[in-house]
This record gives sequence, C-alpha cells and structure tokens, in this order.
Amino acid sequence: MQHVAGHQMDGSCRVVQRWLPLIPMIRFVSVIILTLVLSLGSSRTIFGQASGKMRDLGTLGGLTSTAFGINDADQVVGISDTTPGLGKGHGLEGSHAFLWTPGGTDGVKGNPQMKDLGTLGGPLSQANDVNNAGQVVGLSFNAEGVEHAVLWNPGSGGEMLMMDLGTLGGENSEAISTNEQGQVVGFSETGDGGIHAFLWTPGGTDGVTGNPQMKDLGTLEDFSSLASGINESGQISGIVAHLDANGEPTEIHAVLWTPEHDIVILDALGGFNSGAQGINNSGQVVGAGETLSGDLHAFLWTPTHPNGTEGSALDLGTLGGSLSFGVALNEGGQVAGDGYVTSKIHRPFPFFPDRPDHHAPYVHSFLWTQGANDGVPINPQMLDLGTLGGGSCVSEAVNNHGHVAGHSHIARTGFDHAFLWKP
Repeated sequence: MQHVAGHQMDGSCRVVQRWLPLIPMIRFVSVIILTLVLSLGSSRTIFGQASGKMRDLGTLGGLTSTAFGINDADQVVGISDTTPGLGKGHGLEGSHAFLWTPGGTDGVKGNPQMKDLGTLGGPLSQANDVNNAGQVVGLSFNAEGVEHAVLWNPGSGGEMLMMDLGTLGGENSEAISTNEQGQVVGFSETGDGGIHAFLWTPGGTDGVTGNPQMKDLGTLEDFSSLASGINESGQISGIVAHLDANGEPTEIHAVLWTPEHDIVILDALGGFNSGAQGINNSGQVVGAGETLSGDLHAFLWTPTHPNGTEGSALDLGTLGGSLSFGVALNEGGQVAGDGYVTSKIHRPFPFFPDRPDHHAPYVHSFLWTQGANDGVPINPQMLDLGTLGGGSCVSEAVNNHGHVAGHSHIARTGFDHAFLWKP
C-alpha cells in the first residue's frame, strides 16, 4: 500500500471518458453505455426474480432511463429521455435528471412518481446520487454548453432547487457522490487543463480561488484523479489514472483520500489496474481490480481497523463468467454490482437480446452478501438479480435495506429502463 500526498498534473476532460475500458464501474461514464442500450415505453412492470422483485421505474416521457443512486427511503435518481424518439443518452438534447419517489404525485404526466429536475439552461442534466435528506447531486449543461457539477436541494414547497457548484478553475465539472452532511465529491477540469478530484463543502473556505467551497484533492504526479464516494468521516474513494501522450490510460489505481486529503493507493487483487467506487462509514471500499490471471473482478476492501488506511481486498468472485464489477455498498457491507454470465468476450450489451450472438455474454446485476447461501451455484454469496425481461442488467447503487437501483434491458426490444429491486 502506498501513502502519498497529492500533486498537480495536466490532462483533458475528454480523456476521462477513455477510462471506461479499464474501469467500467465509474458512474460518470456509465451514461456512455446508455447510448448502446436504449429502451421503449414507460411501463412500471414488476418482474419476479429469485429472492426478490425488480420494478420498472419508467421514464420522463421518452424512450430510455437509467438509475444511478438510491437512498434509504427508496428515492431513486438518474437520467431519462424526456420526449419520444430514439434516445441517445449523455451529451445529447432531451435527457434530464430525475428523482423517483415512492408514492410521489408531482412527477411527469403518465409517471407521477418520477420528477424532472430540469437543467441549468442547457439540453441535458443527470443525477448521480441522493442522500437521506433528499439532496441530489450530478451534472447539468448550462446555456453556453458547459457541463457543471450541480446540487439539488429540496425546497419548502416540494420543489427541487438547483445550485451550480462551479469548477476548480477549468470549464467542466461533475458531481458523483454526496454524504449526509451535504459534502459533494466528483471531478473537475483545473485552470491549467488538468482533471482533478474535488471536495465541495457547504460554507467551506479552503477551496480554490473564486470557489472557496470546492477544494482540489490533488493527484499523483502526471496522473488524473476522480472522486467517486465519500463517508461521514470525510474519507473519499476514487481513482488516479496515468495517461500517455495520446490520452490513453496506461495505469489506473484505486485510491483512498484521508480526511487530511493524503492519497492512499489501495492494494486490490494482485493485478496491475484497479478502480474504487463507493465507501461506507466503516471505511470499506468497493470496486474492481485485475487479478493475477488478468480478469477483472469485484472486490471489497476492508480496513484492519475502522476508517484505517491499512487493510486488504476480498475477491468477490463472479456470476459464472470471467468478469465482475463492484459498484456500490451499504453500511452492512453488502455489495451491488454486475458481471458476465457466460464467456470472456467483452460484448456486455447485445442490442437484440431475443436474437443474441451466442458468443456474446450478457451482464446481470448482483447483490453480494457475506455468509449468504442463496446466490449462484458457483458463488452462493452472490445473488443474480435477473433483468426486466431483457438480456442484460447493470446495478448502480444499493441502500441500507439491500434495495438495488440500476438499469436493465426490457423484454420487447432490449432497450434500457431504470429499475428498483427489493428482496
């Protein structure tokens, strides 16, 4: 385990999206997958699965939706197309952040539980996380076409008030996660063109010039950085990535920022590359890492002592295929993720699941519970959550009740809808 202080570096927001081939668990690039797996309709069908039920949350009136966050009240946030037509996902007009509330009545026509959170004046917004106070974080484009990290706060009349969190001095930023104190983490371009993780603190005074609430968490020399999770102790999970002259990643490491904002490189599964996604209040970290054999597996890193910087990673195994990804965890150490269910070939989203390429694996969501015995035969602690009737399904978040949110193919077309799974 390496423990170092952060440094500055150069980079570009465009190259951040190229981390996808090595660390597909990172939430902000999951929207790229949305362009490949689109969905039709807005039905709220409930599908029975082994040991649970998966509910289709519908859309904001368009064709597609995907969920990225969930809180303990089962409020779910994500992104959805707003008008009928061929949805294209992140970066194109017509997709907005949503907040889905059980029993809600102030949502869009035809889906009263799903509220459109609007934008900063641009064509697109996305919600990535929601805390138990109902605060939502994500991104929005403004009228000038610039992407900024945003925070939505619940208003006194039930409305959601959007706040632009700004940047670290560069043009673009995105908020990925928030804790119960309303602290926000994510990534931003810096004034010199780098890409750095940030911590935004309400009322903060030690941030960058012009944005005192947003603190640059730094990175390693010649590396970019991204923060993906934060707990109540101020520990932050994320990644650092080294990029070559062409902007391609040559190495990626799961990291932990201490409350003093030093960087700890986490020992993962013995392979070269790894990435960290979420962190709980005990300091456990979930992510994925290369094994010695070169496969990418979900891991759960547990500190030797609560909130410590020394610990070890447990390989969570797979659903039977060669790859798995850990994307979120709760206070009980349950892990939500997804993994291949057939061969090693990397084609996770067949476009027409009813006419599959039999050499292409499907991806299914899982919930891993230590000591459980209701999982797949090869891995009884890893429960296959199934799909909404289509071929593949991806988890994005889990709450403290073990309820999972994500997105799944639907049966008719293989397009994508947000879901809520409950045991």
